[in-house]
Amino acid sequence: MTAKDRTDTANEQSRMLASVFSGVVAYAVARGISLDTIIAETGIEAADLIEPGRRIPEQRMPRLWRLLATTFPDEVVGLEMARIAPVHDMFGPIGNAIRFASDIRTTLLCFSRYQGLLSANLEIHMIERPPEMLVTMHHPMDLLDDGFAAEMGLAVSYRIVREHLEVEGSIVRVEFSHQPHGPQAAYETFFEAPVVFGQPANALVIHQDWLDRPIRPSQPELLEYVFAHLDQALKTLQTQQQSRELTRVREAIAEDAKRQQYSAASLAKRLGMSERSLHRLTKSHQTTVQTLLDEARRANAEQLLRDPKFSIDEIAQLLGYASERSFRRAFERWTGHSPAQFRRGNG
Repeated sequence: MTAKDRTDTANEQSRMLASVFSGVVAYAVARGISLDTIIAETGIEAADLIEPGRRIPEQRMPRLWRLLATTFPDEVVGLEMARIAPVHDMFGPIGNAIRFASDIRTTLLCFSRYQGLLSANLEIHMIERPPEMLVTMHHPMDLLDDGFAAEMGLAVSYRIVREHLEVEGSIVRVEFSHQPHGPQAAYETFFEAPVVFGQPANALVIHQDWLDRPIRPSQPELLEYVFAHLDQALKTLQTQQQSRELTRVREAIAEDAKRQQYSAASLAKRLGMSERSLHRLTKSHQTTVQTLLDEARRANAEQLLRDPKFSIDEIAQLLGYASERSFRRAFERWTGHSPAQFRRGNG
């Protein structure tokens, strides 16, 4: 497997809400790009487009943006898409919370708190630097699509503030980390504020004075109900994500085991990531690389010990141990019995 293949495989594991992708697909089709072309270019499946709650591989999105950019090279397609985007539909369950938010701060907190429902790797931060607040958005895919998704994200966020919250004049400026895809005037006409490029982060900059101004009657009971629903949805998603990620690691361990490899270095290489990233991944799921390796070794050891045609020394070699003694110590640590005792009890 090449480095590119490993990267693609890793990207396939990161997922986003299908409704966000479907919104961009709908725009592309409306602009004359055939659905067959979109499917061929992105690898998307038709089922992904009719099930908005589905989670799809995130790498599909940069492919779609590149298709749009190539088809319409003289347009700022991120802004054009955001101009007609069905905001509430695109954001799935978060869209319901927007309806009941009584001020800008509550709306932004909702996106920050539940960003994981939109995308596995999306990072939204609220940074207060009086007299301003920076709402920054970052996604690893920003580097792959030249910032088109970031432009749409900030543009849709602006629409929420400007149209759905009906607040005018709260945006101080907009910042992008990439270079413009069209005339400066096109950006500033859309955002009705100064737009600067080549900045440290993609950010919507809001004046603090506007954050807590009431914009509609407060409905705390309804908002709490929506938040409870979102909390449960996020918990369910995190459990599913944990299962997918650990399953992927365990599958890689099983592949390594076929070659008598049981090391973090070999496992990281197979997964297409650094050892540091691998350790960070397992730690985020309240386990360790060594624990997962030991689980696999123990399971394989017990299976092999039940087969009388393998000697204990041969089993030690198959499990990647330098000696029978090393294997025996490890097995006793796992089970409280020696390999020979286990074999006799399971003969």
